[in-house]
Amino acid sequence: IQENCLLNGWTDGLPVVPPTNEKIQEYLIFTPIKPSDIVGVFPLAYRECSVYTVAANAVMAGVPKEFMPLCIAFVQCLKNGEWRRPLASTHGWSPYAWINGPVARQLGIDCGQGMISEKNNKALGRFIDLCMLNIGGYYTKENRMGTFGYLTSWTFSEDEEACLRIGWKPFHVTKGYDLNSNTLTASSALAW
Repeated sequence: IQENCLLNGWTDGLPVVPPTNEKIQEYLIFTPIKPSDIVGVFPLAYRECSVYTVAANAVMAGVPKEFMPLCIAFVQCLKNGEWRRPLASTHGWSPYAWINGPVARQLGIDCGQGMISEKNNKALGRFIDLCMLNIGGYYTKENRMGTFGYLTSWTFSEDEEACLRIGWKPFHVTKGYDLNSNTLTASSALAW
């Protein structure tokens, strides 16, 4: 299975969880959206992506089933041309996701020291890497031209309690969302 995934360009070279239909169905329970519903059609490959496809990539990445809403939210971010623009640069732009709101605490997305190395944060980062391949069609040395390659994608949450304690507004609040709204912000960076 691993060799087949590698030969077809479905993995970044690391092992994946086999995306059996039974396993995918377990993930689909965590979204009210129908498996056949289309999340979008995404450049560079212009592939049509269904909720089922999102779940298959979530399974492969090993993210917890409860993360399906975050996975769908990230895939929706792929539609934004401003977000995608630097990804094909010769600089090594790597995508990441920033989670705000109660969902970050409920799902255990870490905001402390070493946060990008925490299990849940890493799993969601792996999902981002697989999305880049399997949904967006971004392939290193073909249309992702980072001279030295790419960092592994990562995710983190903001310590909203600390922000409020020192008188700062959490990021999503500065963007017009309510403090208790759940948001996912996708961006890319050259370094952690």
